[in-house]
Amino acid sequence: MNTQLALLPSAARTASNVIPDISNTEDYRSAIVVIDVTAYPASAVVQLFIQGVDLLSGESYNILVSAAISSTGTIVFHVGDGTPDAANISVGTRLPRVWRLFMFHANNNSITYSVGVDLSTGPLRVKTN
Repeated sequence: MNTQLALLPSAARTASNVIPDISNTEDYRSAIVVIDVTAYPASAVVQLFIQGVDLLSGESYNILVSAAISSTGTIVFHVGDGTPDAANISVGTRLPRVWRLFMFHANNNSITYSVGVDLSTGPLRVKTN
């Protein structure tokens, strides 16, 4: 089963955003997070944090931290069983029961972007040539 979520519609943003916790009640195994930056001034910088949330303490922990996003374009991040680890882009781990996305703005300069996610319960199929 796949589910797509529009977490942040395209808009100009100047401050960090914590996207509300996503409860993984469907037992999703992987998430593809897509950030589409359409307007970027020279000095703006935003960074994605994909975080798990510990159910006992409520504390969050980092699963994937992107490099600084500092230009227009579409960037795809992947977390999931069987995903090869690639620094700042993908992590081969299962999604926890509760997780969230945090968009960190390094300064208050406006940057226009959207954030969407595609969740899947199925196994990862690695494309081979």
